[in-house]
Amino acid sequence: MKRWILTPDLFSTSVLASCYRDPIQKEIHFYLQEKLAGISQLEDAALAAFERVTREDYTTDQELYNTLIYDIIPVYYEFLTKLELIELTSPSLKRIHEDCVIGVNLQYKAFIRIAAALEDLDTGKIKEANSMLINACQLMACPYVYY
Repeated sequence: MKRWILTPDLFSTSVLASCYRDPIQKEIHFYLQEKLAGISQLEDAALAAFERVTREDYTTDQELYNTLIYDIIPVYYEFLTKLELIELTSPSLKRIHEDCVIGVNLQYKAFIRIAAALEDLDTGKIKEANSMLINACQLMACPYVYY
């Protein structure tokens, strides 16, 4: 009986080759490596700016407001717009993408709500925005990964 020994390179080549035979796998790769990778720096920049003014480094409501208006909201809107333009063919991947778009849209609206709350000095709007952020995170966590 012959024994086949797969080196790591041969193993990864055979696994990747089998993955790319499936059109859904190709689309997932295209979605993650081409489409999302091309716009993810926008989301990263907006969220980094948000963390910078809401975590331990928080200084004033005015700084948070200015960062939202000038750094976060416009950049996150550009990310959302480009995310919405992504077209997919796989129904299951479309469903995941649509949930992510809904989550990103909700997070974008939460940023706007926080800015409005700071303008109006309305703690009720802040609570609404925090709830929106929690819901957005749940949508973008892609629960389908665990199935």
